[in-house]
Amino acid sequence: MASRIAICIPTYQRPTYLREAIQSVLEQSYNNFTIYISDNASQDNTREVVASFHDPRIIYHRNEQNIGSTLNTKLAVQKATQDKGTEYVALLCDDDLYMPDHLAIAIDALEKHEQAAYFNCPGKTFGNGQSDVMYMFPNPTGDSPLLYYKTDRAVEFIGVTAGLGSSLVIRKVALLDHLYWGNKDFLPYDLLLYTQLMAHGGFVFGRLPTVCYRYHDANLSSYSNGKWLFNEKLVCMRAYAARYVAQFLVNKGDCSLTDIENHCRTAVAEQIVALVMGLASFESPPALRRLAHRVFRTRTDADSISHRFRIARKIGFLFFALSEKASQLLTGWKPEPIQLTTNL
Repeated sequence: MASRIAICIPTYQRPTYLREAIQSVLEQSYNNFTIYISDNASQDNTREVVASFHDPRIIYHRNEQNIGSTLNTKLAVQKATQDKGTEYVALLCDDDLYMPDHLAIAIDALEKHEQAAYFNCPGKTFGNGQSDVMYMFPNPTGDSPLLYYKTDRAVEFIGVTAGLGSSLVIRKVALLDHLYWGNKDFLPYDLLLYTQLMAHGGFVFGRLPTVCYRYHDANLSSYSNGKWLFNEKLVCMRAYAARYVAQFLVNKGDCSLTDIENHCRTAVAEQIVALVMGLASFESPPALRRLAHRVFRTRTDADSISHRFRIARKIGFLFFALSEKASQLLTGWKPEPIQLTTNL
């Protein structure tokens, strides 16, 4: 009998954390699931850790070679969608944990909002002295336990992450369409994936944190601390993601240039930085570059958090495109051409 939900756990060289992640799934109050472990060619005892559970609901696959974290996650999701009886696909990072009712709450929320493409929620942080609630985006106000974000609000998520990765429970039909994840080296695939999913029906946000996000020295935020070239590569990738998603939404008819510009008038400064840098690129269509220029002129509040904005005030708007190109050359990261048919 097919499981109703498939949980994807991509992993690499974290057997101790992985054991805890798997155990947190097995302790769910909702148990009609299959766990897909996609091992990215670990050279340790990961295989033995998985086998030690002796649970037929766990399916283990090991890549012959390391294919990068993004493609490994994509591979796990692709395998999970092949089971015809599966209705939902969930993601769980190998260093994070589910709380006991996460799957039950997520499925109940998606049944209440049948049009929503996915569910996400905040996470409780732990490890390295952390103890807080992580929202990513949005951080809502009010008392409603569930908030539904319609497709026409996708414009609000250009350049930001619309969900905490390990909290995602996705309706499988939204994954069956072609989704662009980026290439092997594209680390912030969430900036591409979630907004594309949202275009399939929006998402439902549960206010209650039902996952645990672990802080440790190998987290992306910790790893990038003090590593200038690595951070420059991430800057290029985030700009590219904003550029892709903006064109994707306009191309699908989910928003217009006017919608993007109107959103830019009220978006937080952090979001404006990624959006303006992405749309100002030499690779961006002229209409989006003009839009970015207008936003740059009016959103001077971004100067306080971005040295690029401060420099651009003195040198000129062209600096954004030049600095992105320089960062690409310095880091060796080359973006793929955006394959979208658009009249922008």
